[in-house]
Amino acid sequence: MEKMSRISPKASRRVSRAPVYFYSILLVYCAAWVFVSFSQNSLLQSWELFFSRGLGVGAFDESNKPARLVRGAIVALVRHEERYVESLIDRNARVERFLYDGGERMDVVLFHDAYFSAALRARVQAATPRLPLVFVNVSSEFELFESAVNPDCPPSPLSESAPPGYKVMCAFWFSGFRRHLPRSYGWMLRVDDDCLLQERFAWALPMPPRVHLAAPEWVSLDGSPDSIADPPLWLYEPERMGSVVRGLRNLTLRFAVAHRVVSDALYPHAPNATRVWPAPYTNVFYLNLDWLRSTPMVTDFMAAVEASKCVYSNRWGDLPLWGSVAALAGGPRHRFLLRYWHGSHHIMANRDPHREADHAHTTILNATVVVSLDANETRRD
Repeated sequence: MEKMSRISPKASRRVSRAPVYFYSILLVYCAAWVFVSFSQNSLLQSWELFFSRGLGVGAFDESNKPARLVRGAIVALVRHEERYVESLIDRNARVERFLYDGGERMDVVLFHDAYFSAALRARVQAATPRLPLVFVNVSSEFELFESAVNPDCPPSPLSESAPPGYKVMCAFWFSGFRRHLPRSYGWMLRVDDDCLLQERFAWALPMPPRVHLAAPEWVSLDGSPDSIADPPLWLYEPERMGSVVRGLRNLTLRFAVAHRVVSDALYPHAPNATRVWPAPYTNVFYLNLDWLRSTPMVTDFMAAVEASKCVYSNRWGDLPLWGSVAALAGGPRHRFLLRYWHGSHHIMANRDPHREADHAHTTILNATVVVSLDANETRRD
């Protein structure tokens, strides 16, 4: 009879405990992953990160991973007239409902001038008591206005009709805001006082570091006064085409040459000079402030625009100016899906993401993912 192999009781206990050790280590690892991941991301994003890594599917990857905990601000430049105050109160209530995180990563900052009195500030705060508001007086920006005339960006009938306050607003939202935000803020999300959110903001703030600037809309305003088209096009409709961006393209291209900026997004060799630089619809606009401060090309361009006085001479707007920054920076243009009512233009932004006619200049988007748009996808024909 063959001898039966026997396992000693000690060895048996070692074998039986092996799965226990294995599963214990696995449990500790999973618990650590969950703690780290969920502390940096939202619940939904953490699960999507898990499935994209573990299963190799989904839209998330390491480049889309939300940034470390960086504090920022939801910002607006507010007006003291009654109709704007009522709109601001509605806007704040929607910010609290759809966007505010309880103060963990963000402050809500309202820039105002001297006419926005203490009584108005108290009234606005009382309307949303659970939404702490930070009021910042930027009257000094309005004192910078001057009736400048620059032959490189001469006035037009349309630019002459714009009041000084409007031109100051354009200058403020392109570069002046930097003087009134502390360096501790790594990002900002502009939501104007007449922009009423219709749905929850679906992306964790701050956005990933690779997202330098983003907006719900990128527009190519062919034939409009804000169109950043080549000068030859002005011959066809001189009263409209580029009437409030006179000289902007030339200044931008001269700046690119002087600073050795190479970017296909500038369309320097476009046939018949008909390409238009897409620009973010800046009434709701995300900006990576850390990127801005660390990118001399952008800050130098801001300084060049300020020195030209063209915002005052020809009413250059912040929309085409940020379009010029995007063209200089090159790379992808980022857009996030968000429905909101824009009171000044009387439109619903992203009113129907499934209708191609509403976004002829861009692509259909995923509601939870910031997407990169190729330069050719954002042109409206």
